[in-house]
Amino acid sequence: MTGLLLLIYCINISASRTNFTDESALLVFIAQITNDPDETLIKNWTQGTEVCSWIGVSCSTRHHRVVSQNLKSLRLRESIPKEIGNLSFLSFLDFGNTFNGVIPNELGRLMRLKYLSLQMNNLTGEIPQSLGFLSRLEVLDLSENDLYGYVPSSIFNISSLKIIDLNLNDLSGNLPNDMCSNLPMLQYLFMGNNGLVGELPSRLDKCTQLLALSLSYNRFTGNIPSEIQNLPAIQHLSFRKNELVGTLPPSMGNLSTLVMLDIGANNLHGNIPTEFAKLVNLKEIYLGSNNISGQILDSFYDISGLEMIALAANELSGSLPSNFAHKFPNLNVLYLGLNQFSGTIPSSISNVSKLTFLDLGHNFLSGDVPMNLGNLQQLEVINLQWNQLTNDPSTRELSFLTSLSSCKHLKRIQLGYNAFRGTFPKSLAFSNWSDSLDVFITSGNNITGEIPVEISKLSNLVWLGIGKNRLSGSIPHELGNMRKLQKLTLWKNKINGTIPESLCNMEVLFRLDLSENQLSDEIPSCLGNLSSLRELFLDSNALSSNIPPTFWSNIGISTLNLSSNFLNGSLPIGIGRMIPESLVNLKQLSYLNVSFNALTGKIPNGGPFANLAASFMGNAELCGPSQFNVAECRIGGMKRKNKRKALTFALASVAVALVVTTIFMRISYYEVVRGTNNFDEANLIGRGGLGLVYKGTLQDGIIVAVKVFNTEVQDAFRRFDLECEVLRNIRHRNLVKVISSCANLDFKALVLEYMPNGNLDAWLYSHNNFLDLNQR
Repeated sequence: MTGLLLLIYCINISASRTNFTDESALLVFIAQITNDPDETLIKNWTQGTEVCSWIGVSCSTRHHRVVSQNLKSLRLRESIPKEIGNLSFLSFLDFGNTFNGVIPNELGRLMRLKYLSLQMNNLTGEIPQSLGFLSRLEVLDLSENDLYGYVPSSIFNISSLKIIDLNLNDLSGNLPNDMCSNLPMLQYLFMGNNGLVGELPSRLDKCTQLLALSLSYNRFTGNIPSEIQNLPAIQHLSFRKNELVGTLPPSMGNLSTLVMLDIGANNLHGNIPTEFAKLVNLKEIYLGSNNISGQILDSFYDISGLEMIALAANELSGSLPSNFAHKFPNLNVLYLGLNQFSGTIPSSISNVSKLTFLDLGHNFLSGDVPMNLGNLQQLEVINLQWNQLTNDPSTRELSFLTSLSSCKHLKRIQLGYNAFRGTFPKSLAFSNWSDSLDVFITSGNNITGEIPVEISKLSNLVWLGIGKNRLSGSIPHELGNMRKLQKLTLWKNKINGTIPESLCNMEVLFRLDLSENQLSDEIPSCLGNLSSLRELFLDSNALSSNIPPTFWSNIGISTLNLSSNFLNGSLPIGIGRMIPESLVNLKQLSYLNVSFNALTGKIPNGGPFANLAASFMGNAELCGPSQFNVAECRIGGMKRKNKRKALTFALASVAVALVVTTIFMRISYYEVVRGTNNFDEANLIGRGGLGLVYKGTLQDGIIVAVKVFNTEVQDAFRRFDLECEVLRNIRHRNLVKVISSCANLDFKALVLEYMPNGNLDAWLYSHNNFLDLNQR
């Protein structure tokens, strides 16, 4: 009996000593923590209480040693102490969303560790090679930190690993080709959103148990290895956003277990292999933003279980099957935009009842929009922009919109740049979208009539784009009720009347474009008080009177275009009819156009004006620095001109403004890009010191020559303005005609009449062309 008591006593002493080791390590741990916002550990981890009762700590029943430590989401902002390596019985460690600093090498001493998660911290430094000593480790999760350097090769020798998650770090370097050779149990491998380079490991097929593989958002190059076909259990495969080249391997069709395939945003080309029809379990496929071409074969449409099809931004062609709904009864998302699809939108698409996203924009689709799209009750986004779609002309309304008004979950409607004609339907229930719709775009069509007052019921709208149509009437003052609006673009219509002051109620308005209309009278001064306003376009109207002084105190505005109006008179009080020196305080100003008005005074030379892209043309009484192409200011200031000269100048400004608004309307950048096939070299017809000239075809079929200015050339902006001014004021039968211009902060181009017989230089100096003396 005495011997048994002695044995129990010895066991208790032993347990006490081993538990003392753990307690000492944890007390050092808590002593280093200075930021415990909820005081969770400070109040609970106290000496004299049982360690195994502490929050986040669990012990084994046999040895009474700490085997688990879970401090996830405690918001501790300290480094991981090296004493953690003394918890020698630890098998589970989760410090997610808690620590900063580096990963201590001492973690490699926890030989019993099976689960290690340090995800969503602010850890930095390199991954220690010592982690390769954790021979029992099954889960390694270091995702969402700031770790850098190479992935240590030692971790690829831990044969017990089932999960490796290194997503969202700054890791770099290559991965070894044989990284899977010693990982027979690995099921999940995630290394996306890093800076890994080189070619994809060629022997990934050695990870025979792999269920999910993500190497997306890195910089891998080369081809997709054909050995990928030998992953017998793979369900999720992602190589998105790398620099992969070549074609889609037909052997990938053997991955019969695949549920999700994402190889979008690479440099792949060629066709979609017919073998992909064998991916019968596929639910999601992402191949967008590549150079994949050709038609989608009918066999692809037999993958009836697809829920997500994302093939946008490729060169795919052909038409959509008429029995679309029968092919994809479970489809939720369809992204086919930015391709070369033609034909009509099949009316059966309205029977895909689960569809939430429909993107067919930037294609060559034609014909009438189906009238039954309202059957898509779950629809959230519809994008049909940049096609050749029409509406039923017999109704003289965009009747299909009435059907869409029954889709009460719609967030985005994008119908711009098609061939729609007629008015907004009077029966259109805008109020049905009042709680959901945030984007409504119908720009670039032939919509007539007035702006519906009911459109103001879209109280959650962020972007309203109805520019480049033939809308008339005035701007409804009710639009001011759209308090969440950030972009309002009504440019290039026939809108008249005044600018309603109610627009100043749009407190978060970022961009306002009312240019190329017939607006008159004064500019509301309250527009200058919109602190969120960054881009304002009021050019090519008939606005008169002063530029509101509030514009010169709005320090956030970066783009201001007031050109081609009848603006004149004094600017801020106390400065008179002068360009205000307060402009130099507009630190964000990067583009200013007040050309072709009747302004006078001196242009500042400080602040943003030192490198400002600006135009002051057509204001003969302005003076200032030579880079603005105006007269040099006389010493002593500007002399006042008599009333008669001022009247003569005002009349001249009116004449110039009329010329500008009638013969020099702008064309959108997207129309230029589309017309030149994204500035394809096949359309390059000229090259000069200022830039390149491309042949293009506008949306209405007119063939043009597009002169694109090289904005990196010194004085490119000034030369563009000069050339615009010269070509605006000169007309001659032997000079090429100017059709339009296209300009933004980064792009300057002139759209000219296309001369099919080439340029003059070729005819005068080429040996292939012969002109007699009279012709010369």
